[in-house]
Amino acid sequence: MIALALLAIGCNSADRYEGAFDLPHARAVLHEDAGPFDETVAYVGDLYDGQISILALKQGRFLTDHSAASFARGEPLAAGRERVIADMASWSPDGERVYVFAADQAFGHLIRLTHVAELDSQGTPVRAEFTSVGPDGGGSASMNDLVFRRGYTTTEQWSVTYDAFDDAWWVEGSRSGRLAEKAIAGEPYVGPRGLIAFTIDGQGSADAPFTMSTDSGLVEYDLGGRPTQLAMAPDQSRLAVAVRDSNASQTTLHWFDPATEEFTDIALPVDAQPGRMEFAGDTLFVADSGRPAAWEIRADDTLIEHVLPWTISDVAVLPDESGTGGTLYVASTDGRTVWQLDLLTDEFIDVNPSAPGVQGQFFDAPVQGITAIPLAHDWIETDQEGTRLNGRTVAISLQTARVLFMEEGTGCLTTDAIGPTTDPTSTGGGTVDYTTTIRDFKLDGRFPFLVANESNTRHVQVNPCGGVARSENWLLTYRRNLQAWTVEGSTSGLQEGLVYEDQRYTSDAGEFSLTIRSGGFPSEEGWNIEFRINQGTVIADGVDDLDPGNTIQMTLPGDPLYFHYMAGVEGEQTDRPYLLVVAEGADLTTRINPGNGLAEVEWW
Repeated sequence: MIALALLAIGCNSADRYEGAFDLPHARAVLHEDAGPFDETVAYVGDLYDGQISILALKQGRFLTDHSAASFARGEPLAAGRERVIADMASWSPDGERVYVFAADQAFGHLIRLTHVAELDSQGTPVRAEFTSVGPDGGGSASMNDLVFRRGYTTTEQWSVTYDAFDDAWWVEGSRSGRLAEKAIAGEPYVGPRGLIAFTIDGQGSADAPFTMSTDSGLVEYDLGGRPTQLAMAPDQSRLAVAVRDSNASQTTLHWFDPATEEFTDIALPVDAQPGRMEFAGDTLFVADSGRPAAWEIRADDTLIEHVLPWTISDVAVLPDESGTGGTLYVASTDGRTVWQLDLLTDEFIDVNPSAPGVQGQFFDAPVQGITAIPLAHDWIETDQEGTRLNGRTVAISLQTARVLFMEEGTGCLTTDAIGPTTDPTSTGGGTVDYTTTIRDFKLDGRFPFLVANESNTRHVQVNPCGGVARSENWLLTYRRNLQAWTVEGSTSGLQEGLVYEDQRYTSDAGEFSLTIRSGGFPSEEGWNIEFRINQGTVIADGVDDLDPGNTIQMTLPGDPLYFHYMAGVEGEQTDRPYLLVVAEGADLTTRINPGNGLAEVEWW
């Protein structure tokens, strides 16, 4: 780990720890081969207080500013407490300097913050210089012991104004807003997280405020609207910026050259509403929430429209070896379905051939975001010889505190070691996977029973494609007037098809199939057969299956972010894929292993 040189502005060692995040939302990654650090670094920005924390992803800690104290959390970056940071992107133009771009919706700016200004003679990254001017004014009062805290105070104008009614002083920054607590003459004042501290002596006057200015190296670019999404090209040559106009009626897409600081319009149709974006190589893919389409923008600015039946909220791409084909994954604006589109034919790939028509992968909770994991990795699922399957996936975060993984090609969700199956349960006739209310039930052929599968001891054949069958309870009820059994799922509801005895039955969406064998006695009205299906998919939910006590609540996970780093002993290193997921509702950030779904590290 290359440590950062520290420019001390104020002392923070005695501060009470308040937690690193306050509604973390935006995130960006600088990979180890793109900047001055010897590991991949992440930036996580809070939605409402303008603070950006810096994480050392491989070490599983906050990036330190102290070479002799690797455990100490380094200074964050400060954008200003009044800013609303919607998205971020990192930029290292020469592998030495490091900047972070952020979409500020409060003031309608694209902002650039400096993380590393230069390398010193030892090759150690040096933080941006922080300066302040003032205080000026104050009339007959004086301001003493003024301290600004770098990493918490940003570039802005400050005023401290006397309020005669309360005999106290309001503290306000042009980008931090009015602070909640007033300053009292003669008493030391410390703002939130120590971003400003001072003591005022003497009598105040409302027409004689104190004024100061601070400069953290932050730069603002006026966009004429509110930026919503950012995406930096892998070669760091240009930044895609989506901007919503002041009336919130139109969103436009632009290229921003970070070297020349010039903007160029991308000519999408007027009814387009560009949203989430993802690069695949040097090609940008854009979701459109206004026009039923996904956009493909190639390096030469060739614009390709992939026409869809509906608008979409997010995109992810797994390109093929040629770079011109592959699979486009889109989250439809119904909020719960992710579809696969062949980029060469513009045709959808069916996830579930068991059901009529072309199917996407449906989820029982709203989709928060999707992202491609372009680096192949091992899955838990094995083949018949016991070898772990391997491939690329797309990560999908759900509002219900879960992240799942969609296989390339099939569109199935990756499964655990058992896969989709029924849960075993104990009943009067022995240990099976269903129960019944049939009178004097015994597995002796006198009453209706489920036929066992040939491949295992279960009695319900569950669709092996992860995600087709969800975890839910199923109830079969005999109806004499129908001379058949009705089927109802606790989540899927009443099925159209009926189960006729001695005939193979498949549920409406192909979740499962079974056969009820008639017994020696005729079936009676109201008899029930019940079973439960476990969907058996890999779920990243913060629960450690090996240590259930080690559990985090990944409440309201955001859009996952893919990253990778080299791991292993020297000479035998492998490139390993991971996900960075911010849990907005829990004020924490996690590193997730897509192979097993474990949240290996948490920052809070």
